[in-house]
Amino acid sequence: MKFTDRVKKAIPVLAEWTKGKGLSRTFIRQAVIAGAAAGSHTGVTTKSGQSIEPGDKIVSVQLWLQSGTTPFAMVPSDLTSEFSITGAGTIDNTGGSASTGGYLVVTWESWAEDFT
Repeated sequence: MKFTDRVKKAIPVLAEWTKGKGLSRTFIRQAVIAGAAAGSHTGVTTKSGQSIEPGDKIVSVQLWLQSGTTPFAMVPSDLTSEFSITGAGTIDNTGGSASTGGYLVVTWESWAEDFT
C-alpha cells in the first residue's frame, strides 16, 4: 500500500478516535487584510478560502505599519485585545485603534469537524 493510501485510510480513524478525548482537532489559520478605520473589517479569509467564523478563536491581530520613509521597514503593534469575531469573514474593533495605511495579520484557531 502506498504511503498516501495509508494516510487517507488513517485520517477518518484519527478523527473518530479524537472525539471526546480532549485532543486538539483545530487548525491555525492566518490572513492578511488591508488596514482601515476602527470598526468592522471584512475579508478575513485565507488564501485557500477558509474564513474566520463565529465560534473560532482569535489568536492574534498584528498591525504592520511602515516606519518612516524607509521601504519595507515595518513596525508591528499587537491589537489582539481590541478585536472580536462578528460574522463570517468579519472582525470588529469599534472604538479601537485605526489601522489605516497598514496591514492586519489575523491569526485564528478554528475547529475541525473532520480531517477529510
